[in-house]
Amino acid sequence: MNAVQTLLAQQPTDFQTLNIGDTSKLQFHHWIVDTTIEHDHELFSGALKVSMQEVMIALKDEAHLLVGSVIPDYEGPSVPNSIYPEGFSAKTFIQRIETDFIWRQTMEAQKQPNARLFSFGYESI
Repeated sequence: MNAVQTLLAQQPTDFQTLNIGDTSKLQFHHWIVDTTIEHDHELFSGALKVSMQEVMIALKDEAHLLVGSVIPDYEGPSVPNSIYPEGFSAKTFIQRIETDFIWRQTMEAQKQPNARLFSFGYESI
């Protein structure tokens, strides 16, 4: 993270191809993305450790994959079709990862096998 911040300060034109605009207003989130789920959502030297599986499910918006792999006996009324019901955004993606949203929703569904996955408060999928 320090290296990217230094590069942005020293060579901001190198990042113009990313179309990120004013680099002085960027917010940085640093994660350790690992192939295991062990120690998920613990901090290591200030970096949040998350699993590759969680990141890929969130990036691809593949909530339906949780039903067959993480919750094999799910018998809820519907299969979730999106973890972004109002559309994907980088801000929402970061929020979903940093709040442990995917696994919390999965664990809640395991406690109540007939409940809907991914209840958002204003709408259930």
